[in-house]
Amino acid sequence: RDDYLRQQQAFAAEQPFFSVVRLGEARTHLGILERPDAVLWAVEDFLAP
Repeated sequence: RDDYLRQQQAFAAEQPFFSVVRLGEARTHLGILERPDAVLWAVEDFLAP
């Protein structure tokens, strides 16, 4: 799990269109259903000027 996150973070460092955030309390890949508030904050942060 941590290795996959590190790979995503490395990719995000090279690609400005990509961002990754670990949702601390989400247990599945469906974070939008488990933590909609955290997903909203991540999207707003990504889109902020």
